[in-house]
Amino acid sequence: MRKSGTKPSSFTARVVFWRALGFTLDMKCIILLGSPGSGRSTLGRILAKRWDLPLISTGDLLRTSAERIGPVARAIRQTIDSGNLVSDEMVNHLMIGQLGSPDCADGFVLDGFPRTATQARFLDGYLRKAGAGEPLVLELKVSPEVATERLKSRLQCVACGRVYNSKLWPSGHPGYCDDDGMPLVQRTDDREDSIMTSLRRYAETAEPVVEHYKNKYYHELDATLAPGSLLEIVEGILEPKQAARLAVA
Repeated sequence: MRKSGTKPSSFTARVVFWRALGFTLDMKCIILLGSPGSGRSTLGRILAKRWDLPLISTGDLLRTSAERIGPVARAIRQTIDSGNLVSDEMVNHLMIGQLGSPDCADGFVLDGFPRTATQARFLDGYLRKAGAGEPLVLELKVSPEVATERLKSRLQCVACGRVYNSKLWPSGHPGYCDDDGMPLVQRTDDREDSIMTSLRRYAETAEPVVEHYKNKYYHELDATLAPGSLLEIVEGILEPKQAARLAVA
């Protein structure tokens, strides 16, 4: 069994990881569910780095798409600026472009997708068609009060998108990203009025998605724990299967 803290090669890490997830190497999708402020993005970055997998964030994807030129970008930008949710059809269309890229062939981590039951059913069909197996679903649970306080203190790198929290996990260089030295800013959707709207909308759509995934691959996590502790819990979910697999590999 690999000792904690060591970093296996990219190929070895992927093979061990997907063996650990279940009965076959066909399972290639990790879904992170949780309200804004639950720490999805932070845990997603940790899992993606740990097992050398691409992290696909719906929020980042929409913001990047809105900055482009053309009718699709304009429609997304107008929807976001109006405070409404981008349609399931549009989100699914953007996700297909990401999931079909070569770097997702060995697996991927999804942050913020699916957000609705319609998106979940769409993803089911995509994974089935791709032969990618059942997803591992991790739901981060946190109270609206804790989520609000976290979001009010959230900062994001203007270049790489890495998320910090000025109170809980600040940058080692105040005001600047540890990875690339670029400035950290507060997102416009982290203002208090926007936060309440985001939490309310998430609550309206979350329950059907959670119910959709409540099977043997679903796990609920306490999002008030530190990111390192959450990683240990995820490894604990995987290690029993991992040990059995490696014993006969």
